[in-house]
Amino acid sequence: MQRLPGAYSLVYLKVENQPFKAIDDLFDYAIKTDNLEDHSPAVKAAVDYAIIHIAALLHCIFSLSAEGPYLLKLLENSNSLIPYSVLGQTLRIGNAASMMNGLFRLILAKVSVGAVTNWLGLTQNAADGMNLLQRIISLTLEWDASDFRKAVEKIKKDKDRASDVCFAAIDQHIQSDRVQHDSIREASKTQRLSIVVAILEPADKQLPDKLTDSQHSQLLEYYSAQLAIRDREMIVDALCRQSPDFTTSVLKEVLAVFDPMIRAIHQNVDLRKHLGSLQKLLTDLIKTSKPKQSNTENKRQDAGPVLPSVDDYVDLLRRNRYMLFEYLHDVAKGCPGLRETWRAWAKHAVKAFRHDAKSTDASGSKEASNASQPKTQDLSAGSMNIDLQRLFDRIPAEARNRALAEVDAHAKYLQKLEEISAERMQRILDGSAESRPETGRMSGPGMYLAQWQSLLDNTIITPESKQSPLRRGKDVKGLKASGKTEAVMSKESWDPNVILAEEEKSLPKAPDVTTVITHLGPQFKTLAAEKSCQGLES
Repeated sequence: MQRLPGAYSLVYLKVENQPFKAIDDLFDYAIKTDNLEDHSPAVKAAVDYAIIHIAALLHCIFSLSAEGPYLLKLLENSNSLIPYSVLGQTLRIGNAASMMNGLFRLILAKVSVGAVTNWLGLTQNAADGMNLLQRIISLTLEWDASDFRKAVEKIKKDKDRASDVCFAAIDQHIQSDRVQHDSIREASKTQRLSIVVAILEPADKQLPDKLTDSQHSQLLEYYSAQLAIRDREMIVDALCRQSPDFTTSVLKEVLAVFDPMIRAIHQNVDLRKHLGSLQKLLTDLIKTSKPKQSNTENKRQDAGPVLPSVDDYVDLLRRNRYMLFEYLHDVAKGCPGLRETWRAWAKHAVKAFRHDAKSTDASGSKEASNASQPKTQDLSAGSMNIDLQRLFDRIPAEARNRALAEVDAHAKYLQKLEEISAERMQRILDGSAESRPETGRMSGPGMYLAQWQSLLDNTIITPESKQSPLRRGKDVKGLKASGKTEAVMSKESWDPNVILAEEEKSLPKAPDVTTVITHLGPQFKTLAAEKSCQGLES
């Protein structure tokens, strides 16, 4: 792990036998001012650390991913549906009970014939429409699904399309249950068949042989688009059209749980100001995530758009960080009860990061060890080493050497990722306007982002042709599914393949750890679950 001086100081600083002096000082400082970074170099370092890693995550989502323009459009559509002005007027109500009642009515109230007849007792569990939140979810996903429907219609209108029997077989499979879906996927994997061929063969053995390569590619796109439509329809049905409406009931329960906290904050903090800050942040994020035109003097007419870089997202978070600081200052100053609650929670959380952290509510792990466990369970970093060693010792002798070699290779891989992440972070911290190229730096720190991308790259994908080797995620990296390409205008999208190619060159290749996953995967899941339960207080 990268050691951050700021966070390390907050966790381990002990002054005159006061182990939580740093936390108490920080909370007391938040009462006095909203400029929290002036508290100490440790806090400033912690803020910079958080900003750079959050910026790297946003950059990975909106710039490096082929889905970036598509996700950005979803975010923009959702943001445009939120009634910020009405919410702001509701938050102006002085009485907390009236304000909460207004929020309930605004967000969760339904106005429809079904709602009225249910209320009068004339009907029971009749469809009673949607509330505001459900309407936002429904409209956003319906807009999204409409783009996939356009892709489906485009495929069906093609002159060289496959027969209607093929489309009907795919439609029937999509509406089948999960057992059928899993069975078809397993057949595709074991026999190395395209998922389309695996679907068509049970309907008619002759159908796959009649398909041309072009028709097979069309059916793959059709299947992908229809799955996307079904997923969105099922989400809308579950969250917005279900009767009885469990979504509204759950939201009411959640708001009821946080009701005392909301009342305390509303009574002492101007929430309307912070709602405006949230709107400004989202608007700024959307603007930052859109590609920009080149500003070079010798730019060509066909020059592509300039993608947002890590530096752009770092600048975004740095110019908006004071919004969070102001909110923390207002709550710390105006809500002493909540402040002390969070102070106690912070102290309790910090204890878990220390090497001497203990949990007195622990029981022995039956699966991980046959030996008796101590009454106090160590939950700090490195405390699972003994349990992991016991699991490793249970690997069959013939596979143990292979597993050990894979563990050593993976340790070297993680060490290399950590070094690259540290170099990238230092480069951003030391960077100046003169050293930035116009396109900005396209790589941010974060070894876990690299590991996540490695998992995606190794995900199994259906073969490209009717019968061929299975593909991996890295083989389709940068490709957008039909429907998502229609969702984004060409001037708002970009080709991430060039950036991804450069990114791959700078990162080491993840080693193969199949033996370790095969022999230790299930046991480690059990161990992690037991350790998590032991760390929870009753």
